[in-house]
Amino acid sequence: MSSAPARPFVGHPDRVSEREYSVLALDAVFTLLATVVVVARFVTRSYCSKMKFWWDDWMILVALVAAVAFLVLGVVDRTVGGAGYHVETYSRQQLTTFFQLSLSVTLVYNISLTFSKASCLFLYERIFYINRRVRLCTRVIMVVLAAYLLSASFGLIFTTNPVQAQWKYWIPHTTIDKLPFYIVIGVANLVLDIVILIMPQTIVWKLHQSLKKRISIAAVFMLGAFVCVASIVRITALLTIKTNDVTYSFHDATIWTLIEMNLSIICACLPIMPKTITLFKQKFEDQEILIYNGKIFLFTGISGFA
Repeated sequence: MSSAPARPFVGHPDRVSEREYSVLALDAVFTLLATVVVVARFVTRSYCSKMKFWWDDWMILVALVAAVAFLVLGVVDRTVGGAGYHVETYSRQQLTTFFQLSLSVTLVYNISLTFSKASCLFLYERIFYINRRVRLCTRVIMVVLAAYLLSASFGLIFTTNPVQAQWKYWIPHTTIDKLPFYIVIGVANLVLDIVILIMPQTIVWKLHQSLKKRISIAAVFMLGAFVCVASIVRITALLTIKTNDVTYSFHDATIWTLIEMNLSIICACLPIMPKTITLFKQKFEDQEILIYNGKIFLFTGISGFA
């Protein structure tokens, strides 16, 4: 009976894996883009808009800080943790470092996504403040969002008992199969994205405007569809992870994780860039807009949010 062929030796994890350089470069580019967009958002608030800073701005700032932390931890994971090699090439200490850093990366990813979504919800409160149903829906979803972050974080940390067995896998412990858990969390994240994406559409399509104008306004709010696509691709990438060789097979999932996270920040900011603000005001030129105390009251004649 012949044995299975051994894997080719791909290098020692004391060095950064060649294919992981592309991940770091991609993460740096996307994080830079997200940073530029967030800075532009704050400049817009300061000099180009009558709207004051509010919770939507601070939420996106937290999301960006978490994205930067993701990049920094990713660099450390590949330089110190040696991520990107087959698991049998690691020493016990290297695996301990890798799994500690991987847990930290996953936690800050969830924080960034959650605060990006919260920023969108607070933006809806600004724009559709006069609509009671919108306010109610946004606050209900915020509660669900908080529950999502807590359940994801506690699940990542405490589903292994004792907790330190997540990085010291050789000690006696009990745990769940983490991959299905990651997929469930990913699907829950996608569902929240879709709900937040649909919310403003139900109002936009009831505006007393031409079809062309309504399509233009709807397109502004549909920018988040790019995040949904990235989220779907990420979920499929999670399915390619081999639990017995996580250090090597997580490559594709990491790429789509960083893309989804940074796109979430970028898309949350684009509707309030100068050009999109101008478009938004033009399309509502027949409506009555009152800006008071940093909030927009939009009188559209729409009776509800359904």
